[in-house]
Order: sequence, then C-alpha cells, then structure tokens
Amino acid sequence: MYLAPEQKWQNNNDNTIEYRPIAEDEKSSHRSITLDIERGALLAERLYQLYKTEGIFGNKEMPEDHPPQGVEIGSREHLLFLTLTVAIDYMRNADALWESARKTFEDPETCFVFFPEEVANIPLGQVEKIKSALTKYKLALRPIRDTNIWLTIALTIHNRWRDDPWNLLEALNFDAIKIVKHLTRYKSEYPNLNGEKIRSLWLRMLRDNARINLKNLEYIPIPVDVHITRATLNLGII
Repeated sequence: MYLAPEQKWQNNNDNTIEYRPIAEDEKSSHRSITLDIERGALLAERLYQLYKTEGIFGNKEMPEDHPPQGVEIGSREHLLFLTLTVAIDYMRNADALWESARKTFEDPETCFVFFPEEVANIPLGQVEKIKSALTKYKLALRPIRDTNIWLTIALTIHNRWRDDPWNLLEALNFDAIKIVKHLTRYKSEYPNLNGEKIRSLWLRMLRDNARINLKNLEYIPIPVDVHITRATLNLGII
C-alpha cells in the first residue's frame, strides 16, 4: 500500500498500526527523510513471526532452501551447489535459477560442473562442454559470461582450497569479515561472488541453508536494492 502525501503511519497503544492525516505544521518536514526506529523494530519482529508461522504472503521458503536430491545439508556438495549457483544470481528469477541448478546437479550428464576437480580436468579447448552443461536446463542464461564466472570460481576452489569451500571458511576462521576481505583482495578469482550484494547473500545462505555458524555476520551490511527500498517505504519505517 502506498500512502498519499497527506497521510502518516501511526502506532497505537494496542500494537495495531494505522495511518492518520498529517497536520499542517508537519507537512513541511514530511519531505525530509526520517527514520522511525521504534516502528522498524516492531515490524521486524512481526514480520519474523509471520515468516516463521504462516509465511509472508503465504510463503515460508526461499528458492535455495532445497538442496538437490541426495545432497546432505552442509556437505561439500551442498557448499559447492550454493557457492557456484549464487555466483550467477544476478538479474534472474530466483525460483527459475535454483530449479535449473537442481536439475543440472541431478542430471548425471551435467552434474560434473559442480565439482572443481572435474572442471579442472577439462582442457581449455573444450570449454564448450562446460557451457553446454550450464545451458542445458537454462542455468546459464548469459552463456559466455556465466560460464566464465563459473569456470573461474571453480578453478579458484580447485587451486586454492583443494576442491572444497569448507577449506576457505576454515582458513579464514569462519569469520564473515575476514571472508569479505579475502574476496575483495582477490576479486579477480571470485568474479561476481565478490560483489557487495552477492557475497552478503552467499554468507547468509551459508548460515541459513548450510547451517554454518559464521562469526561477525551481523557486521556485514545488507545490500539495499529497489525491492528493500520500496518495502521499507511502504511499511513506514522511513
């Protein structure tokens, strides 16, 4: 719901929320951005409880919540599945992306792309094989760019971390701040995964989906995109 210029949100004593007309002496300040911390805290708790019970708009799951069949949560396969897929999660429909990733992983002919040791054994002259596997179920919608991102990160995991993202996390003491600094320092080795939005999303998935306890995750900023901005405005937090 959008508020008209002459309306303002108001919290009532009984914790209900409604909007009231803005008084004349408030209209001049209404054009400035202000932050309602109390309302933000109230709505955060309410939205969290809704998400855990009946869901937001009836949805209690994220597209990446389900690993491929036979993949154990928190396993090497699961970490590779999350890490490589999220790296090409840009300008995409999330539901379609993760469904394509599951199909690619579950297909014996294409699942090799999720295993750095297998990708590393493919000669550079046969990169077309990787691109073909990534496009079979439309996992890569931008074949050249997505394949380059995927191949680069897979080779980084192979060469630096012995084919297992867990070794990266362990070497950096499971510290989110250290992980971000590493991705930033060696950004050419982690294309797209090093971006402010994608790396924060990846770290959140490691915690929520792979159930890995990361230190200092609360200090990693949440990237604000147009969707978060619209929701924050419509909820009356700013």
